Amino acid sequence: MQADKEPVGPKSSRQWAWEFLRRNPAYRDAYAQWMALPEAVRSLNINTQELCRSLSVEIPMSFFVVEEQQQLDDTWHEKLSGKSKAEDFAAVSPFHPKKGVEPLLGENLKEWHERTLEIRKEVGFTICHSLSILPRERFGLKKWIDPEVSPLPESDADIFEELKFEVYAEFLKSEHFRDKPCSISVGDIERTEVVLKIDVMQPMHYLKNQLERIVQEQRAFILEVMERKPGYFSRKKGGIYYAYKGKGSINTGGVYKEYLKILDRILMGESKKDIISIEPGFARSRSDDPDVETMEKRYDEAIAIRDADYRKMAYFDDYRGEIRKMKKSQKKY
Repeated sequence: MQADKEPVGPKSSRQWAWEFLRRNPAYRDAYAQWMALPEAVRSLNINTQELCRSLSVEIPMSFFVVEEQQQLDDTWHEKLSGKSKAEDFAAVSPFHPKKGVEPLLGENLKEWHERTLEIRKEVGFTICHSLSILPRERFGLKKWIDPEVSPLPESDADIFEELKFEVYAEFLKSEHFRDKPCSISVGDIERTEVVLKIDVMQPMHYLKNQLERIVQEQRAFILEVMERKPGYFSRKKGGIYYAYKGKGSINTGGVYKEYLKILDRILMGESKKDIISIEPGFARSRSDDPDVETMEKRYDEAIAIRDADYRKMAYFDDYRGEIRKMKKSQKKY
């Protein structure tokens, strides 16, 4: 491979979104803090006893969410039958009282491990990462990705958190169904959602074709209703979960490459004044130079996309057909 060959650039709207996010100093710092945690803390792929033994530093339990898997109380019905007042019924729990496996305020992982050692022998529990150390809330990603990775791999195309897919009942290794509702009320279904019952043993190509057909039919129907009653699908009414909010076009005239150059210069420590008034290899421009005004606008736009608007562009490729269709329909009115 030639050493001077230009690297492959972004090809999709999600890859463009990633290119802006990975140049965000806040994301880069947060990723560095995540990687500084012990691997055992990041993976959670080993049991808690080994996890605690492997630590050389104190890890706060605020990094984790621990939930006790409660067991049914065999005497619950007897307790209930002895109650006479209606308000007493609410005070009777069908479960054994919790043992205290949940972390205490300010507790670290080692302290929690020692305190709950005997408790965890009696009860089941789950431990997972808390939202405070995951990128979902701050950056809209489902998982951490090294900011040095470029372009965004196809395998990570759906890392942006806007998408959701929920399974209501499935077989686990124990051959018991997960504790989820067996029936779903209409109130549980948002206006752009559809609930299906699928036999996973049917041919895969058949399932794919049927699912695609149903989704396309439902989406076409929803878009038709949206044209006539746009307010019906407002977020306040439990409507669209991830309606596209970005611009009708992205990377017009290839300007995003210029934006990324600006962000790279910021990461190199250059000031805004130098970036907007000095082209690398050339002398400083006058403050009234039209190019300076153009660069300042590009600087501000690059920052806006890097810090927030990358979320809006991530699924542009997926929705641009609908965007164009809606624009045409709006011209009719």
